[in-house]
Amino acid sequence: KKEISFSGIYQISDFPKISEISNNKQDNVKVDLSFYLKNNKTPCVDGIIQLDIVLTCQRCLDDLSITLKVDFSLAFVRYEKQGEELDSYYEIYVTEEDELATLDLISDEIKSCELLFLPSN
Repeated sequence: KKEISFSGIYQISDFPKISEISNNKQDNVKVDLSFYLKNNKTPCVDGIIQLDIVLTCQRCLDDLSITLKVDFSLAFVRYEKQGEELDSYYEIYVTEEDELATLDLISDEIKSCELLFLPSN
């Protein structure tokens, strides 16, 4: 029920969903999260996730290094209708759970970001 913020450094290997596609499992993932109640009732989280990930190019099979910075704002509701009174920049996360696995949340946000992959050289 209180606002809380935390920052941490993880390794890509700490996130099984990301680790299975990454070629640099020992590299760092920087995470900044702020949890709070919007309108004194809706649990929300604002976050920034930063990492360099190395993937295998599906065309040439060479390593492709990508720098990611994932910014997000989530609102946790029991029913979709509860999210209608929130600002449009919140992504609505419908859940019946009272607790959330933070590592799963971070993995989902990394995997769901839309990217344009352009080689740097």
